[in-house]
Amino acid sequence: MHPDCSLFADVSSIYIITQTNNTINIDLTQSKKDTKPVTSSEKYVIGSGMEGKSGNKNITVEVAWSSDKQSFSITEVTSYAENGTTRESKRIKTYSLTDAGKTMIIKTDNIPSSGSKTTDSDKNSVMVFNKSL
Repeated sequence: MHPDCSLFADVSSIYIITQTNNTINIDLTQSKKDTKPVTSSEKYVIGSGMEGKSGNKNITVEVAWSSDKQSFSITEVTSYAENGTTRESKRIKTYSLTDAGKTMIIKTDNIPSSGSKTTDSDKNSVMVFNKSL
């Protein structure tokens, strides 16, 4: 187990993912015992790259369905200048359903820029959620 996993052991997460036309909305509510729930909402347009800036970082986000339409991926590329060199890192988050829609798997692959001090255990994660009725 990753050393930081214990931080998330008692966090409850509720995802509501909807698609209308080419827009995917991901609403997330996370709750932890004795704390107020935290909510977030993300909106993505399939097939249309979105660009933004955060401080000195340029961020490009693209969303695409897999060819078999069983999963979709959000690819976020961050580029920034460091010591006169442009660096680029990438995060690919793939959402897929299994078990006739009863289980959602979110797989995250972090691809650091070359020269990064990120270890293999920091690069990837898989979260599995079971549908509650």
